Amino acid sequence: MGDEAKDEKKGDNVLKLHRNIYGQIQAGRVWYQYLSKKLTSIGFVKSEVDEGVFYRQRVMYFLYTDQSILAAPTKAEVDQAIKDIRGAGLNITVEGDIKDFLGVHKERQNNGEISMTQPHLIKQIMRGIGMDVNTNARKLPATSSKILKR
Repeated sequence: MGDEAKDEKKGDNVLKLHRNIYGQIQAGRVWYQYLSKKLTSIGFVKSEVDEGVFYRQRVMYFLYTDQSILAAPTKAEVDQAIKDIRGAGLNITVEGDIKDFLGVHKERQNNGEISMTQPHLIKQIMRGIGMDVNTNARKLPATSSKILKR
């Protein structure tokens, strides 16, 4: 065959994928459909308000892209949900109590309260207004009786 015949044949081939491949345009959609089907098979219900939130009794599953959080009033309920999710064929990694999620830093206080901050956003704002050089952080509120001088 000549070079012309080879060039004509190049465009005649088609590849049909039987499974999704990471990085495809539809990969996120296919993953969400798969995850949603697995979660509903073990009793989770998709929120009518946010498609990234699933709940089952007192357990909530929050999904954002490829990160997720399980939340419940007790550790036993979370542990049972993890067992059920694994039993449904999903291989999940348990990283324990969350410290950071989607740029929000969470810290549990001794009295049970939860403090949430966004330190990266604060630093970005400070840089944007030129206050990132030689700036010292102070606890707030400042003493109201102190007179400020230059």
